[in-house]
Amino acid sequence: RDSSLQLMMIGSGAVWPLLRCILNYDPTMEDAGNTADRAESSGAQSQSDSNDRARLAARALGMMCGVTRGKLQTPSNPALYAAMKILLTDPIAIALRNARPAGLLRTLNGPDVETPTLVWNSKMRGELMAFLGGMERGRDEGGFRTAEEELGMATTSFGYSNLADEVIVGGVYVRIFVNMGGGREAIREIHDPSAFCRALLQFI
Repeated sequence: RDSSLQLMMIGSGAVWPLLRCILNYDPTMEDAGNTADRAESSGAQSQSDSNDRARLAARALGMMCGVTRGKLQTPSNPALYAAMKILLTDPIAIALRNARPAGLLRTLNGPDVETPTLVWNSKMRGELMAFLGGMERGRDEGGFRTAEEELGMATTSFGYSNLADEVIVGGVYVRIFVNMGGGREAIREIHDPSAFCRALLQFI
């Protein structure tokens, strides 16, 4: 649990397979009824194993970013955390700090979501999967890079096509906020309405 180990793991390319693991989570397996119905299925056991790996991968990413707390606390790694905010979007990356990542994993692998503070859908998931595939194919087996080299593609060239035209102010997607009428329902979706108002005044 030291910064040198974090940098070694980033430089070895561990980030990309960990991200792929968290995209192989099946939220329906967590439903008690579905788990009981499929307990005898080898396919269900395989997916259950994938879900276990996804939870461990999410925890590992949080620790590599240095955002986990308590017994899982590690040194802060701003460069990797910045990359996670680009690849997972800010609100999902923030959830990496949670010791129990079920909410994060459900968001990434569940139904499409569009709120004033969170946009995630199957198209974005597909774009991230394609990016991860390219990063893994582009690495020499056993090769090592600096953290800056390893994360450079994520921080300089990656972006979601769905979000290209979105205006984001204070962590809020303005289009969605306006489409919801900008009233109480929309405001309830914002974690810090006061901060959003201040950011909006500065933006205007």
